[in-house]
Amino acid sequence: MKNIFVSTILLIIFFIVVDINIVLAQNTTHYRYRGLEVCASTCHNTDSMGHQYTKWKNSAHSRSFNVLATGTAKRYAKNANVTGNLQESAICLKCHITGAGLDTSYYLPTYRKEDGVTCEACHKVITMTKTIKPHESDCLVCHNNSVHKVNDFNYKERFQTIVHPLPVAMKEKLMKKK
Repeated sequence: MKNIFVSTILLIIFFIVVDINIVLAQNTTHYRYRGLEVCASTCHNTDSMGHQYTKWKNSAHSRSFNVLATGTAKRYAKNANVTGNLQESAICLKCHITGAGLDTSYYLPTYRKEDGVTCEACHKVITMTKTIKPHESDCLVCHNNSVHKVNDFNYKERFQTIVHPLPVAMKEKLMKKK
């Protein structure tokens, strides 16, 4: 009886380990964009997290997909010889949504291109799973190397319009490391 019990426990442990390894293998092959609502609207819109979601929601990044339906976007497209539906154009989407041009394996079901340029555009890289701080070169990919040049893009000035407070919890964690 004791051997059956031990064997059963070992078998259960074996299947748990196998299942965990399968899940880990699936989730670490590449970053999967979660979408705005998963992270930002709840956790990142509290006092302790510096109301990061609200800061993003009030930014041009949150409107970047919708702006492709405007007359201004159509003029830019015409000048750049871009035709068709701009909200489906790979040329436009590479800068107007997060994670453009990737196959569907890079998106969780909660991802929505209509959210525009989300937190994951600046804070995630498709080969990483940790949060990063964007650098000037990250911004310049779109803000000066796109179909329509953004005139007088000044990283230091523009960064101040989107920067959000470092969460209290993160500040405390950093202070403990010192």
